[in-house]
Parts: sequence; C-alpha cells; structure tokens
Amino acid sequence: MKLDENAKVAQQATTEFPLSDFDLDGATRITTAENLPIFHIRGGPNDPTLQCYAIQADGQYVSMILGVLGTFNEKTALYIQRTYTVPQYRNRGLVTSLYNALYYKMKYVLVSDGEMSPETISVWHKLAGSLPVQVLDIHSRQTRPFRDTPEDQIFNGDKDVRLVLERFIPDPNWLVIPDRSVLLADNVN
Repeated sequence: MKLDENAKVAQQATTEFPLSDFDLDGATRITTAENLPIFHIRGGPNDPTLQCYAIQADGQYVSMILGVLGTFNEKTALYIQRTYTVPQYRNRGLVTSLYNALYYKMKYVLVSDGEMSPETISVWHKLAGSLPVQVLDIHSRQTRPFRDTPEDQIFNGDKDVRLVLERFIPDPNWLVIPDRSVLLADNVN
C-alpha cells in the first residue's frame, strides 16, 4: 500500500487475521491499554519491516495494528497498513485504546492507512474528539485540522489525504505541561 492510495472500503471480513508472518516467539510486552498488555511483534522473514502492536486478552491477541515504522516531521511514526480485532472482542474500544497507547505511551506519530472501513473511520472520529487529528495532503505535505475539513474531502476515495495524529512538542522557552501520568492513562477514557 502506498502513501498516495486512499479509499473508503467495505467492512472488514471477520475471518481470523493470520499472524504466521510474524515472529511470535520474539513478541515483547511494551505497555498496557485498558489494563490489558500490549505486545510488539516484529515481522518474520517474509517482511521484517512489518510491525504489529497487539492487545492480548484471554491468552490470545485480540486487537492489532499493523504497519511500518518511519519518520514524520523528524519523529518516529507508525504508517498503519491494517487494523484487526477478533469478532467477539469488537465494539469494546480496544482498537481506539491501542491507538491511544501508541500515541500517549509510545509517543508515535500515527499515520492512517489508505483504505478505511466504516469501523476505521469511526475510530478516527473518536480520536479526533479528544486528540489533534490532522488531515494531510500527501502532495503538498500541508496539514489542516480534521474538525475543519468536510468529511467528503477526507473519505471520498480521491486518495490524496491521510489522517495524522502527531504530538505537539512545544518550544522549550514556553511553559511545558506534562503528559498525564502513565499510572492513570488506562483509567481515563
């Protein structure tokens, strides 16, 4: 999937997401979301650049974000290629919590994938309700606020935009307000 592809797609299939191309033995617990552990799983020999961040519940990976690490405005970014949640764990806010953990705890810039299902669009709407989601024009590299952009300009299939969730790093000469405590992060919705 290339950065210049963007389209609204139908609901994702409910078939199980295959993790066979990932190094499951090398999975590393990195943080939590909703008091559930998040694991970082690197791609296997077929695509070692692919990264998977997965919430584990009941001994299985139940919600995942797959992508490739890169940079965006000189910050570490996760260029998302796919999300998936096991059907019986859907509609519990797990993917939204996973996005929040990668943003707040891992301090990643999150760049949306080009194909967005209705569920993915819903997640980005939830994120935009409390976080500074921006709309990125991939040709000009200019951003504008998500809230100020008509939805038909974002999800119209013209493939010229991505959604970006980037941390604002204030000028050190200004007052710096610290992030919310990691101890409280799982208990705040």
